[in-house]
Amino acid sequence: MAIYQKKFTYRDKSNRDFGLIVVSFDPDNGEVDSYLGIDSVFTDKYNGTHRNDYGAKYNNVAQLSITMVKENYADFSTSELRNAMEWLTSLHKVSWLDLYNDDDEVIYSFLGRFTNVQLQKMDARVIGFRAEFTAVSPWAYSNIRSVEANVNGELICPLLNYSDESAVHIYPKIIFKNSDTGKELRIKNILTGKETVVSNLAANEVITMDSNQIIYSDNDIKVFGDNFNFEWLALSPGVNYITVTGNGHLMIEYRDIMKVTDAIYDFEGIDDSSVFETPLLVTDLYIPANGWVLIHKDDNPNKDEEKYAQKIDIKHATTTSVIDLQPTAEQIFTLDDRDITMQIGNDEEGSFLAYATGGKPDLDYAMQATIRDRDQEIKKRTYTVTLYKYGWQEDGNAYKQYVYIRDVTKNSIVYIEPDEILLGGLDNSWTTLVAKNDKDGVCIYATAYKPDYEYTVKLVIAETKYVSND
Repeated sequence: MAIYQKKFTYRDKSNRDFGLIVVSFDPDNGEVDSYLGIDSVFTDKYNGTHRNDYGAKYNNVAQLSITMVKENYADFSTSELRNAMEWLTSLHKVSWLDLYNDDDEVIYSFLGRFTNVQLQKMDARVIGFRAEFTAVSPWAYSNIRSVEANVNGELICPLLNYSDESAVHIYPKIIFKNSDTGKELRIKNILTGKETVVSNLAANEVITMDSNQIIYSDNDIKVFGDNFNFEWLALSPGVNYITVTGNGHLMIEYRDIMKVTDAIYDFEGIDDSSVFETPLLVTDLYIPANGWVLIHKDDNPNKDEEKYAQKIDIKHATTTSVIDLQPTAEQIFTLDDRDITMQIGNDEEGSFLAYATGGKPDLDYAMQATIRDRDQEIKKRTYTVTLYKYGWQEDGNAYKQYVYIRDVTKNSIVYIEPDEILLGGLDNSWTTLVAKNDKDGVCIYATAYKPDYEYTVKLVIAETKYVSND
């Protein structure tokens, strides 16, 4: 597969360190190999009447090619060529090839080595070269995901495995520095029910369990023997909640499997909204605290029915548009704390007004909002997920937990579709739930109080297109 990312790193150096840019001399059209071919593993009965299938295996590994020339398109000198060849073709162990997007972020990583370099010549001059990379697997990996925490007793944390291979577990690298002599480390994956136990640790001892299922200590002569149950932490696809018991400093690192096949250039930058009909529009609204005007006050002193309004200028909206505010969890908390409800509506003249019921907001709000036409149907997808009572993590004035949904793009917006049971349970605990699509996936926030029950909720996902309100 040909690589077109403008920047890559290999053995701690990038193409830019050598003044090289990524180009293409030949068109890359038509069929390409995904390197995801599969062979069955089997034995045949002696007379051929039955085949015993034991599973399957991939029959190839990813092979990449990167074509490069100098930034000024000049010919290569002998010293420049030697430096590039030393970087790419030395007989080192396999290394990570990291591919970057235009925001200088790692989007794919391949483990392997460059196995050949072909020069592009014009007569005696070298004007470029094509480097061929052979990976150790048929797929790419994500950038490193990491969790770091001080453990003092027991903690629960989520590990998100968004891998594209459901039949393969991810084995993270675990580094733990123990605090007290004679203590043990326990790590249990609640999703799989399996527990890793390392006992009789010395004070300040550092143990490492790597992704190749090897355990070792900074005490070089240590033999674990019965002090380790040889159960490795394995992550299934989705959100894996783990409980960690011990005393010390913990670090967990792992990568997701990514079947990107031809590693499409700027894959994350594709406008996903173009493949969905009538996408929602998303914009940013500014609602200042000093803009509110009292429009209604109930005469009954036992009722707090004050209503305030202010005019809002919303571009890209028409008289048939419906505007839905999309507050953050922190914004919901500040409104709920004062029993204030905020929404957008139209007046008789067709202007858009922000309404606040229950009191006058005393904060400036920069809040996202969606714009939809009431006469158009928005294409949506629906999913059912479980919110675990042990899965909530404190996050400012809210609690959060991630849910596993694969069919989400960077333009997706996520709603919680309430039902009577859910609303009744949340009302009893004075809690509001809100769903957000952030860089790590779909996250559910609970404001004010942590839910103490498990909930099954329905999520609705629609595609959006951002429009500026400036």
